[in-house]
Amino acid sequence: MSEEKNDEKNEEKVAPLVAGAARVGAAAAKNPKVQQAAGNLIGGAVSGMMQKKSFDTAWSLMLKDMATATRSAELWAQNTESIYFTTINAIQSAVNMGESRDEVKTLLATKVLPAAMMDIEGFHEELSGYGEVDAMSDVDWEEVAEGFMDYYDDATENMA
Repeated sequence: MSEEKNDEKNEEKVAPLVAGAARVGAAAAKNPKVQQAAGNLIGGAVSGMMQKKSFDTAWSLMLKDMATATRSAELWAQNTESIYFTTINAIQSAVNMGESRDEVKTLLATKVLPAAMMDIEGFHEELSGYGEVDAMSDVDWEEVAEGFMDYYDDATENMA
């Protein structure tokens, strides 16, 4: 038997099945329970997409606030003379005491920089413009401290 005749026979067998399935589907679509179930599925999917979009939007805003707050802190720390010299002196003292790079970075991130910047009025005003009132907690202090670690490297080289 040729392939064409084979295809024709298969079509003859499949056509009534497809037509029957279409009739069943059309009848089911008219059933209120089927409509409700489909609506729940579609509504649930739409609701889920909306929740995901809301979450993604909130997450991206939080990350943006965090990145912006961190960048502001870096600029204020590097360009405010009192903070800059306080940080450099803390690094030099820590190097003289033999503390490691990680210990100095942790010291700067947890104590020196947040404490030094707590009193800077313009910094707080700038952070409050990004949304949350407690924007100091939005700053990634380790990243700000990393900006000063070249001074640690220089100080350890000068001691050698």
